[in-house]
Amino acid sequence: MRIENSDVAKSDRPEPCRLRMDADFGRRLRTARGWHGWTPDDLALQTGVTPGEIERLEAAKKPIAGADVLVALADAVGVSLEWLTCGKVAAKDATKIIAALEDNFEAICAVLANPKRH
Repeated sequence: MRIENSDVAKSDRPEPCRLRMDADFGRRLRTARGWHGWTPDDLALQTGVTPGEIERLEAAKKPIAGADVLVALADAVGVSLEWLTCGKVAAKDATKIIAALEDNFEAICAVLANPKRH
């Protein structure tokens, strides 16, 4: 069997890893960005992802992104890739969530006690 150079060249080119996010990905990205008080421009500076792409991802206008983009976003906002892409909570994220709840316990109780005021 003879292998043509063009066949080898095609098979040696790795396909970029593209991941599909669930419907709530944009909300989670916007929320995690908000934890830092960042705008899309701020997150872009942290990740190298353009502000326009961040806005499209948050608006769910682009449900597929490269793995490198998703890893950069998750690292920048300090969450796991699993949580960012599909909402699964890893142990490190659960610890952060619990700490945030403890830090804001009184404010959360006030909102729950009188939701119409907030």
